[in-house]
Amino acid sequence: MSCAAASPWWSRSTAIPASGSFEIEVRVCPLALASIARCFDWDPAVITVVDEAQFLGRRARIWQSEPGGDIKLGLGLNPDAAPELEVANGNAYAILASLGLDEESCGAVPMSEVRQRLMDPRIRRRLDDDPHMTRYVEALTTMAALKPVDGEYHLAWA
Repeated sequence: MSCAAASPWWSRSTAIPASGSFEIEVRVCPLALASIARCFDWDPAVITVVDEAQFLGRRARIWQSEPGGDIKLGLGLNPDAAPELEVANGNAYAILASLGLDEESCGAVPMSEVRQRLMDPRIRRRLDDDPHMTRYVEALTTMAALKPVDGEYHLAWA
């Protein structure tokens, strides 16, 4: 489960397909701009992208469309500070059920809906009373509090 921008969907990293192309999003906000720029020989275009990502609180996106092609850097859609929940299937289903969400579907739920459910006293009490769920409440609350630059974030699962 992760907090994601509405479209296109994102993940911290995308598996490298057989074609050799790749795409990842990396955190840049906790790093000094100068330390990142130094890795790219102080390229002004890199400095511009990283500076904008840091200003907006978003991740940087690095990708290569074809093997041997140019490696590109751009502004990612993901919030830099978005937590991710890495949970076993059983716990993921329990989280969805505790939030009153359909646990049999795969996909995404708008964070506004998750936020609304977390503010529901019955649901919140159920989460807080379950010792297995309390460790996820903080991350879910942090995800729900993030303000998107464009569109809406989603809680995504597969």
